[in-house]
Amino acid sequence: MAKECSLTCQPSLFVITVLFALQFCCENISARKFLVGGSKGWASNIGDWPKGKTFHTGDELEFSYIRGKHNVVVVDKHGYDTCEAPSGAYEQSSGFDHIYLKKGENYFICSKPGQCKLNMKMMINVE
Repeated sequence: MAKECSLTCQPSLFVITVLFALQFCCENISARKFLVGGSKGWASNIGDWPKGKTFHTGDELEFSYIRGKHNVVVVDKHGYDTCEAPSGAYEQSSGFDHIYLKKGENYFICSKPGQCKLNMKMMINVE
């Protein structure tokens, strides 16, 4: 009797395994890329750019800007509010950077002198 069950249960186990694997596959496929600021890129007065857009965990932000003039720093709310990057903050400065969104509030600033005060900062909330 045990042999009969193991033979009839195998297709069900296979289907469950495939469905489980597809769940992870489809989540990765649904992640989207966003060019921050559109054709303007990562620049001053970027704070309103996220408005009206829906973001999901794993979505990719592409930051395009003039290398050496700007950078992208991932900060917390305090860093965003004060325009100060804490020691050890994640910083990119290649001119074409990629950052993946995580669940919750994601804060970004340019830490080059004066840029954040010109509203070169943004917050994206991922639900």
